[in-house]
Amino acid sequence: MLSFKEFTDTVSTSIIPGLPESYRDAEVEIREVNKLNSSYTALIVRRPGDEVVPSINLNEIYNHYCDSLITAMKEIGDLIKGSKPEFDISMIESYENIKGLLFVRLSSEAANKDMLEHVPHAQILDMILTYHIKLSENSEGSASIMVNNELLDMWKISAERLHEDAIRNSVKQNPYTVTSMEDALKEKMAIEMRESGLPESEIMKALDEIPSTEGGLYVITNAEAMNGASVLFYPGMLETVADRLGEGFWILPSSIHELLAVPDSSGIKSEQLDIMVSEVNEAEVAPQDRLSNHCYHYDAKEQVLEYGSAYESRIA
Repeated sequence: MLSFKEFTDTVSTSIIPGLPESYRDAEVEIREVNKLNSSYTALIVRRPGDEVVPSINLNEIYNHYCDSLITAMKEIGDLIKGSKPEFDISMIESYENIKGLLFVRLSSEAANKDMLEHVPHAQILDMILTYHIKLSENSEGSASIMVNNELLDMWKISAERLHEDAIRNSVKQNPYTVTSMEDALKEKMAIEMRESGLPESEIMKALDEIPSTEGGLYVITNAEAMNGASVLFYPGMLETVADRLGEGFWILPSSIHELLAVPDSSGIKSEQLDIMVSEVNEAEVAPQDRLSNHCYHYDAKEQVLEYGSAYESRIA
């Protein structure tokens, strides 16, 4: 079996002959790509005049097809030939053109330290908010790029304006939702039962038989349930959740996609929650989706968000 280095060397020198004639003068580049919470070795094939080209994740392909170089090369060729940009990249040159396409993502500061000096960002405790442009979206997913300092300089706008516009956009297009864990599980069960073809009457009967619970966990995310932890930056969100619960609450960073809220009246301690978060991260959350290994707390009376341990020390 080829080593990863041998694999990337072979791909870079052998990919062009297997592509259509229009790729004969294309440039081939292997480089490291840093994304939020992750990085990978990418293959980039750029023809003269190409403005947008895919960064093909060679680590992923190597892991899937390491025993068959021919299959791997075919997969890479199909990805290159099948990439058709749905976005006019020249639009990015004008801030007014892309302002309505901005959105935000929340991620771990520790996992992204190397890129922070290159991108505008905001910070809460040990979490960072970055700004992104949605390039395209279809049934298979969406494509986006992160706003970096070069784009900010080209647009001649401040980081403060970028933040305000991106937050305003996100709140309008992807508002936050707060759902009890009980209701969230019922909704998931209903979807699964409908997909299995179960009659609606039986679905409703099954859901009605699930016992109700008081208090407990609440799921905080956005309408798309993607990158939903970013709602932590939405103005008034924490206050609204506190009003709904009637008290302060603990925040568990379930993943970059959602947060879990636990009312103060649960009586649980930050040490217990930290252990819970760490164990769930290790067992169930992909590394690129992890937000933090400890809990946070929102004090409804003082309107303060802080580390869980800091809250307990402050009120001791």
